[in-house]
Amino acid sequence: MNTKKNSFFKHYKDFLKKVFFTLGVLAIYKIISFIILPGIDVEIMKISLSSESIANNIFKSFDLYLGGNLEKCSILSLNVMPYISASIVIQLLSSKMGGVDLFIKLKEEGELGRQKITEYTQYLALIISLCQSIFYCTYTSYQVFEGVSAVFINRFIFILVGTTSLITGTMFTIWLSGQIQNHGVGNGTSIILLTNILSKLPLNINKFLNLYTSNKISSIMFFSGVIVLILVLLFIIYGENTIYPIAIKYPIHYRTNNHHILPMRLNNAGILPSMVVSTISYFPNIVMYFLYSFDSELGGIKKLVEYLQEGTVLFYIIQMFLIMYFTFIFSEMTFNPEENAKNLNENGGLLMNCRPGKHTSNYFEKVLSNIDWIAGLYLSCICIFFNIIGNKFGLNISGTSILITITTLQELLRQCLGYFLTKQHKNVMKNMMY
Repeated sequence: MNTKKNSFFKHYKDFLKKVFFTLGVLAIYKIISFIILPGIDVEIMKISLSSESIANNIFKSFDLYLGGNLEKCSILSLNVMPYISASIVIQLLSSKMGGVDLFIKLKEEGELGRQKITEYTQYLALIISLCQSIFYCTYTSYQVFEGVSAVFINRFIFILVGTTSLITGTMFTIWLSGQIQNHGVGNGTSIILLTNILSKLPLNINKFLNLYTSNKISSIMFFSGVIVLILVLLFIIYGENTIYPIAIKYPIHYRTNNHHILPMRLNNAGILPSMVVSTISYFPNIVMYFLYSFDSELGGIKKLVEYLQEGTVLFYIIQMFLIMYFTFIFSEMTFNPEENAKNLNENGGLLMNCRPGKHTSNYFEKVLSNIDWIAGLYLSCICIFFNIIGNKFGLNISGTSILITITTLQELLRQCLGYFLTKQHKNVMKNMMY
């Protein structure tokens, strides 16, 4: 038995190093997250945020992706969110659909261009984190409970020191995610987001169980809910692994019936549409909140805020249309019909019953458009379903967080299996040589 264990550690030593390195980085990240912003009373902040208001609900929704760092006023409150926002903006600017020439050219320059794009992304992340830090510190400095302010030092000093701390924390988190990306397992940003989301899981499970034990929901509703949740999760796993196969012929196989498959994923856009929309859908609420706070006599605006709040029919309709729209945009960025047609033609590949060049590109566009309608509805249903579940049972859960969890875990599994298969192949080749 010991010989087998030693053999396993010997063969997969490099992989285990990557795993332990990733766990070590995550441990550092969690320890640093307990450092709070200087000059703030966390307990008063928690009580203040527990009250029902539009602004507080927005904070709670964002806190789901931040592992509770916003609520506990950590220096890592902003986490990797500025970097994700910057990446999405740069990705849109790099696309051939309404993009900027500078970024389009950089994207086509290969490795050097990618390094430059990464550099611009980090600069933009710094600017976004500066804006978000000032907003967060200003908002927290006005939080009061029973006449006691959450901030016990001079407001200007708190905003200055707090902003500096948050920016430093954000850039440190981005650096940690980069270390995981380069020396660990999986995508660094996704792993940190997954850690944040999973840290909220015990709390959500406990809330749901308390509803059952306190007889707030019946046994039928409880077990039906568990079954439905499992079925939805299986549906998402199936959806994320579904592909549309496109048959390709190469000249070398003309005399045979052999053909290759170009797999086109059902969800080419990934989690980006739901992630962008989960942010955008709160903008009307934020604007209306500030307008209403300046003039409490504006009853019409108050009514409009109520119509746009999460849980209303209008909110879900807007959310669905936005997800559909961004699915088409991000899908074409991920699978560009013209580029794929060009690459196929350069490698001597041909589609069945379709001429190379423009005809192949048009065929890809047609197939992609049909798939995107299904993908848009698929993402919309997931996001709306989990929003309804979250509101119904008071759970801090969203469709985007579920998608991030499943896709990240699947990618980790693929990476692990890929490593093991490569290692086995090398061992077989080594044994054949001797």
